[in-house]
Amino acid sequence: MQTFVVRAANRPGELANLTGALAAKNVNILITALGVNGQGCAGFIASDEKTAQSVLKDSGFDFETFPALTVKLLDKPGQTAQITQLLGDQGVNIQCFLPVNITKDTAIVAIGVDNIETATKALGDWMVEFTYS
Repeated sequence: MQTFVVRAANRPGELANLTGALAAKNVNILITALGVNGQGCAGFIASDEKTAQSVLKDSGFDFETFPALTVKLLDKPGQTAQITQLLGDQGVNIQCFLPVNITKDTAIVAIGVDNIETATKALGDWMVEFTYS
């Protein structure tokens, strides 16, 4: 699995352009987006990664992809701090941190990283299987 990180201007309709382009090709996404100081950033996983990548390229979006792993966090303080510290201690940079499945007691999070091998070793016991389709 991979995460997509898209950068664009933070202006009316920009997120609609992105999500509309993907929807037009029947790509479903789990997404989070943020706008700060005129810049927008959206992180997502896609039901069809190959088509999503083609849509983004063909539509001229500024984007990157990062390999992702998924972890299960309990709904209690410090869970995110623990896993992000483990990654930081190993020199792994987090490119995208995206909740993809939330229940009453847990959250499954997709984490896009710059070094998937090291991240996998660091988070081995935390990792769970997750497929988005």
